[in-house]
Amino acid sequence: MSSTKNERSYKAQKVIDRMGQKLTRQMVGSLTACVHCGMCTDSCHYVLANPGDPTFAPAYKADRIRRLFKRHYDWTGKVFPKWVKAGSVFTDEELQELKDIVFGKCTNCRRCTVNCPMGVDLATFNRMARGLLCYVGIMPEGVEYVAKEQWEIGNQMGVLKEDYVETIEWQEEELQSEMEDPTAKIPIDKPDSNIVYVINPREIKHDPRSILDAAKIFYAAGEDYTMPSEGWDMTNFGLFNGDDELGGAVAGRVYDKVDELRGKKLVISECGHGYRSTRCEDTSKRER
Repeated sequence: MSSTKNERSYKAQKVIDRMGQKLTRQMVGSLTACVHCGMCTDSCHYVLANPGDPTFAPAYKADRIRRLFKRHYDWTGKVFPKWVKAGSVFTDEELQELKDIVFGKCTNCRRCTVNCPMGVDLATFNRMARGLLCYVGIMPEGVEYVAKEQWEIGNQMGVLKEDYVETIEWQEEELQSEMEDPTAKIPIDKPDSNIVYVINPREIKHDPRSILDAAKIFYAAGEDYTMPSEGWDMTNFGLFNGDDELGGAVAGRVYDKVDELRGKKLVISECGHGYRSTRCEDTSKRER
């Protein structure tokens, strides 16, 4: 449903209201600190790939979000809207345009922040804007699909538990064959293990050989490890799309399973965005 400029659409109003709930001190600082000096421009890979198009400049993209903040949550935009270039959204079509910017023209890589003399962190409020749009169901089709799978099935590729377990058992047979050791195991839900190993669902669905490769390393190292039967999806599309509820749920499933198994360390395979920059976390230091 779209609307006229005199009547704001339901989704547009929800986005504006939600912004007030999601703003943090860090976001507000970045939203107000930009001086439009342009030092960030050439650091953006989108700008380098699209020379001559000013709509890819970080400052321009940030202003598409900043104008909403100024108009609805900053006193300068309420008193002097034209002076500070404050603006709003009224139609679903405008929300679609914002989607193309926050999802399609920025990867939240923070290269612009590294080169910003004012320390403006575009990634923090660009992610917030993604979350606002996802809140009203406006997001890229692929992102919507994997988020739905993570909510409803527990992993972003919709792998059922029985298929997961069957694939692990198949790779265990391959491990025994290649190691020429019939006792070699890929343990599932083994309590009190030193390591709980979680993976990307792509490994189950498209390339289980990577599970076998990891198992070979654990075997050669003589490591005491296990793979959980649930809570094993270590990808986190809630982090990517700004959905804090989904992000917390996905991470929580993994950590809760580690607690349940009383594992000492959590080790994640590659593509583990959403947990930490490190690949291993000592869970014994977490509050229980």
